[in-house]
Amino acid sequence: MNGPLLSRRQLKDALERLAHHLQRRGVHGELYVFGGGAMVLAHSAREATMDLDTAIRRHHGPVLAEARTVAEELGLPYWWLNEQATSYLPAGQDVQATVVLERPGLTVLAASPRHLLALKVRAARQSDVADIVVLARLVGATSAEEAERIATEIFGDEPLSERSRAVLADLDDALRES
Repeated sequence: MNGPLLSRRQLKDALERLAHHLQRRGVHGELYVFGGGAMVLAHSAREATMDLDTAIRRHHGPVLAEARTVAEELGLPYWWLNEQATSYLPAGQDVQATVVLERPGLTVLAASPRHLLALKVRAARQSDVADIVVLARLVGATSAEEAERIATEIFGDEPLSERSRAVLADLDDALRES
C-alpha cells in the first residue's frame, strides 16, 4: 500500500468529516487507532503516516462505508482508514488509550505509548526502529531490556520473534545515539 502521506491536519479533517457523516446517519462510531496514525495524532511523534490502522469498536459497517465516502470527497486512498493490522493487537484492553477526537457521530481513541511500543517491538520492521526509539523515550525505557519487558507485559508470555530480538539487540545503541 503505497500512497500519499497523510499529515496530522489531513487526518483530523478526514476524521471530522467522518464524524459528520456518521452523525447524519444517526450512529456513533468508535475507533481505536494504533500504528503510525496514533504516532501522528496522539503523540506528535511523526509528521505523517500512510494510513490509519484502526480497530472499529462500534458501528463497523457504517464507519467503513462513510470512510470510503470521505476518501472520495477528499481524494484519499480508499484504504486511508483500515483494519488490516488488527490481528496484531494484544488481547488485553489498552486502559491508557487517549481520546484524540470526540464528536457527535465519532469517538477516536489512540493507543498509549506502552501499547504502541509493544506493537512496534513485535512487528520489528526496519521502518519501526525510529518509532521504537521515540516510544521507548516516551515511556521512560532506557534499554532494550526495559522495552522487552513492556512488550511482555502487554502481550503476555508470547515469545518474541528472532526479528524482534535482533531489533532489540540494536536498541541500546540507538537510544544512546539519538
